[in-house]
Amino acid sequence: MTDAFDLAVVVDDDPDIALAARLALRDMFERVETLTSPAELLKLLERESPDVILLDLNFQRAATDGREGLDYLGRIMAKDPLGRVVRLKPSFGPGSDGSSDNRLRKRRSPA
Repeated sequence: MTDAFDLAVVVDDDPDIALAARLALRDMFERVETLTSPAELLKLLERESPDVILLDLNFQRAATDGREGLDYLGRIMAKDPLGRVVRLKPSFGPGSDGSSDNRLRKRRSPA
């Protein structure tokens, strides 16, 4: 890993998403940290400056509007104005925005 970046941080309360992101990023970064809440990220930002942050937008149960993640995005940028944050879009299925999921169900419905 000669040209790897130092640190990527994945913030997602879904352990499957966190694991998938860790596996996808492990060859590009020396270290990949996974956190389950944006509050943990704010603590990490007091001592480290990640190369990139992947941030889920929904953490509260049944939340689908992304407000919590967007609120934390503002706090993250206040701590690290040059930070690079990638917002993770909610996945399809229960608890998501469901738009594509609804289209899939319509296609599968018997005519």
